[in-house]
Formats: sequence, C-alpha cells, structure tokens
Amino acid sequence: MHTLSNPLKNRLVQAALVVAVLIVGIPMLKGGSALIAQDAGSPTAVATVDLNAVITQSKGSAAQEQVRAGREAQRQEEGTALNERVQKLRADLDLLAPGSQARLDKEKELRELAVEAQVWQQVAQAEEQASRSREFLQLYEAANDAVAAVARDRGVDVVLTAGQLPDLAQLARADAQQIAAILQNRKVLFNSETVDITQAVLARMNANFDAAN
Repeated sequence: MHTLSNPLKNRLVQAALVVAVLIVGIPMLKGGSALIAQDAGSPTAVATVDLNAVITQSKGSAAQEQVRAGREAQRQEEGTALNERVQKLRADLDLLAPGSQARLDKEKELRELAVEAQVWQQVAQAEEQASRSREFLQLYEAANDAVAAVARDRGVDVVLTAGQLPDLAQLARADAQQIAAILQNRKVLFNSETVDITQAVLARMNANFDAAN
C-alpha cells in the first residue's frame, strides 16, 4: 500500500484544520452577532432637563426668597438697634470729662459693645450661609424627586442636565479660564425640544410643593 510522504501528510492535515475552522467558526460568528444584537436590546430613552431653571423658577424657591427677606429684615432691625446703642454711648462719652472714672467706664462699655457688634455680624453671616445651604439642598432634593417622577411616568431611562450658555456679551467679559470652565461644565451640547422635560419637571415640583403646603 502506498504511503503518503510526510510533507504531503502535513499539507493534508493543515487543509483539514482550515476546513474544520471554517465549518465550526462560521456558526460561531453568526451566533456572536446575534448575541451582540441581543445585548444591545431596546434603545435607551434619554431626556434632558435644565435643573437650574427648575430650581430658580419653582414655587419653593420663591417661598425661600420670602423667608430670606424676612431674615434680612430682622438682621437690619437688630443691626440698627446695635448702631443706636453705639451712637448713644458715644454721645454720652462726649459729655464726660476726659480722664474721669465715668469716662473710662463709658469707653470700656463702648469697646465691649463694638466687640459685641462685630461678633453679632460674623454670627449672623455664618447663620445665613448655613440657612441658604440647607434651603438649596432642599430645593435640589425636591427637583431630583420631580425629575425621577417625570422620568418614570414617561419611561425615560437616563436624564441629563442641560442649560443655556450665557449670552455673548457675558462671555465677552469673561477671561479664558472662565470661558473654559463654563464650556467644560456643560453636560449636553445640543438637545431637541422633544427630549426636554424641564417644564414637566417644574410643574411636578410645584405640584409637590402645593401638596406639602
């Protein structure tokens, strides 16, 4: 019986391997494409919202402005009372003889009142900053709740923050670093009105505010 030479056997084995790879590999490639298509699934529903507009135009923001105005009026009243006390002490001081014990006591009282006024101002500023931080976080949380509710109602999977660029005049007054910061902070460069849910979110946030108040 005729036996194949080693070079010929090697070529036949290589050819058989190529055929096997082609036969087995093609279905695998077809299956891989189907798997990728299956993994892709249904398209992701995306919407955009101008969160800053929602917060600043909300009823909650307007209510907080009224509260802040009340606090400011109270601070003005307290500051005026302190200033009147200082003016009265200075007027009393002018009536006292230089070097007298009464004048020395009045000068000490005036210094203590000046320190009190300075401390009062620092405390008032710190309290106002803390109050504004708490109030903003409340608005931010309420806005996020409204975004989530609207997104669920509309079957939206992802909501991106979008906002308008400052006008050209404002950008012209900014330096290069400020302009770069403004542009880098933009999360969405373009979106059509059909995916914008800002007004719906604002309406939901205001409705939630009315229900809670």
